[in-house]
Amino acid sequence: MPYHVFIPKYNPWHGPLLGVLDYTFENLPIVQYGEVWSLDRDIVQGWRDFEDCLRSVGRELPWLTSKPFPQQIEPWFIPGRSHYSLYYRTEKGARSAVWRCRKNFLPLFGCVSMGLWFMAHEEAEEAEAALGIASGSKRKAEDIYELKSTKRSRSDRRPEQPPEKQIPWRQALTEKLNILPSWIDALETSGANDWQIPRVGALIDLRSDEVLRSAERTHLEWLIYSILKSGAPIPLYFNWGPIPTSISISYATPQYLQLLNLVPDSRQIDQLAGLHGDVAFSPLTRHENGFQPARSTAPPVPASAAAKADFYIPHDRRLPPARSRAAPVPSHAAAKTQFFIPRDGKDTRLDFPPGDREDMRLDLPPDDREDILLAFPPVHPGSGQRHGERMEGYFARREQENDRQSAKESPQDKTARMQRVDNAKRGQAPGKKGARVYVWAKEETDNGFYIRRPGGRNNYQSLFENYPPSQRRYDSFHDEWDLCSAFGDDGDDGPNDQDMDFDDDGVDDYGYLEANADRPVVDDAPSALPLVNVRPASERDLQRIYLEFGSGAQDDRPLYQPIAGDLNTALYKRFGFLMGQSRRTPSRTVEMSVVASLVGLQDINANFVNVMATFFGQCLEAKNSDDLDEALFDLHHRDRSPLFKPWPFVIRRENLTNTLDQSTNVYYVICDNDSASCMGSETLLLQQAADVVEIIRQGWGPRVKDIAKTF
Repeated sequence: MPYHVFIPKYNPWHGPLLGVLDYTFENLPIVQYGEVWSLDRDIVQGWRDFEDCLRSVGRELPWLTSKPFPQQIEPWFIPGRSHYSLYYRTEKGARSAVWRCRKNFLPLFGCVSMGLWFMAHEEAEEAEAALGIASGSKRKAEDIYELKSTKRSRSDRRPEQPPEKQIPWRQALTEKLNILPSWIDALETSGANDWQIPRVGALIDLRSDEVLRSAERTHLEWLIYSILKSGAPIPLYFNWGPIPTSISISYATPQYLQLLNLVPDSRQIDQLAGLHGDVAFSPLTRHENGFQPARSTAPPVPASAAAKADFYIPHDRRLPPARSRAAPVPSHAAAKTQFFIPRDGKDTRLDFPPGDREDMRLDLPPDDREDILLAFPPVHPGSGQRHGERMEGYFARREQENDRQSAKESPQDKTARMQRVDNAKRGQAPGKKGARVYVWAKEETDNGFYIRRPGGRNNYQSLFENYPPSQRRYDSFHDEWDLCSAFGDDGDDGPNDQDMDFDDDGVDDYGYLEANADRPVVDDAPSALPLVNVRPASERDLQRIYLEFGSGAQDDRPLYQPIAGDLNTALYKRFGFLMGQSRRTPSRTVEMSVVASLVGLQDINANFVNVMATFFGQCLEAKNSDDLDEALFDLHHRDRSPLFKPWPFVIRRENLTNTLDQSTNVYYVICDNDSASCMGSETLLLQQAADVVEIIRQGWGPRVKDIAKTF
């Protein structure tokens, strides 16, 4: 399936939207219901909502592009068919089955990401057309029949949008699926639309029957061409088959490969023929008109020397000048037989000197290690782990930091720290204001890297239940817990696919629809997937995102948080009231009960004074701020009011249009101060100016996310 190209190379389940799957094998919330086990039912609903939205969007997006693409592309092996919602006889069986289901979300991720790839190129071309921009290479590409835009015709009996009524793809998606526009916004700001994230890429066999048939080949050529031209970290490998004895190739060659100079010429064929090993490859570098060979045109070198030139360069490493001084190529890298095309947009020709290549070097920074050469996965922001830092290196660095901190620790600080140590010895999960908990999870790669991630305060209790005391480490200097299965004596580092797939417990191979069911569910021949109304699912999914801005356990009936603890402060924070002497008496005042309801306090008898009622009476009659007494209103005190001091965020007043009902309303747009355009920033929209000034008076911030937590 072509969408497999866009599956991320590393774990993508982070952030507000994709974080619904941010679990390790050990901390999956498996709950016992009577005599059976299942994924927590609230989590099941969240996964089902997320899956329904992803599947519907992924199926619809390819129909909204004008680019040539195979029709009826859809990931059939969806997570729900792996039964994460079922019940299992043992905790081990449930945990293993749910973990397999979590992996099956990756094809859905790839399908949606591929659809967003099409939409991004559609919008870019529309913007270029509006500005009259068209590069020479683009004009050449438009001359290739396989790369031309086409009119899509649906074969599933769903009506096609007439050309004269084409509407923006976001609006078309919301109308077709009845999905909330804010869910699409969340999707676009997630990793699915981040083209800096490395993807697994694809191996394209140019000799296969599918490629020889031009009808199928035409549908994929634009996709491959766009990836090659983009510079995104999506590796593509072309298999040309056995090295020919002459330059002629016996099968059809796609025209876009010729346009990008990707067809091997006689010099490359001669060089490949001189290489030894099971796989001969031709490394390429990018330049403004396509690609060119990275190897020199010198005659082939002896076999012993040529074998040393076969190495692998990670996607984020650039090729250095040939004669620069640097560290030697690691032996493990020399054994590789694959080569990633550099995508930094520069001409990075690597000239191999003639003769022996024994002293060929890679120009690596001094602090680079073998971990970096193996393409260390991205670390979690704010976790304290540095890029390329293994788990043992992290703890060694922390130990040195703690030694330095201990040397300058005051007696009072040491007493407080030892108190934290005594509390940690109890082995209880931290509370809302307790220590932070981090989980070390092994990445789903063969390199054995552990990544440190926050456990999430809502999960602390279950994490301490899943990790025994032997798998916990407490750092009293930083007041942090580290949990990892590798800390234990058994050294178990997580699930093993063979252990999960070949359990001896036969009953664990089947799930049950109900907790008290006797008949297992066996779905060897799944039926077709119908379209679903995803609006309720998108609403619940967004609600989950908004609730997760806060921390701590969610109560069934959350307590009301007042504006302030006392009446005078509450009136100031919300309305800017200052205790002072009134100079003007309004024609009418408000009752004390009305003042209490305005600030959300029940008993204000002890703190209520008549000037408060006078202030609200003036507010009822005022036409502007000048109609309020200067002594009672903070807007008249520029020297001490926070409203006249620099704000930690950007505030704009804008007229925004609802794309569904075309209504226009005034919104106050708040975004982070380091993103004046609010692009790529978390944004808060408010319709009441009173809410905005209260945020400033309360001193909430400095980030938009901090404001959202308080809300």
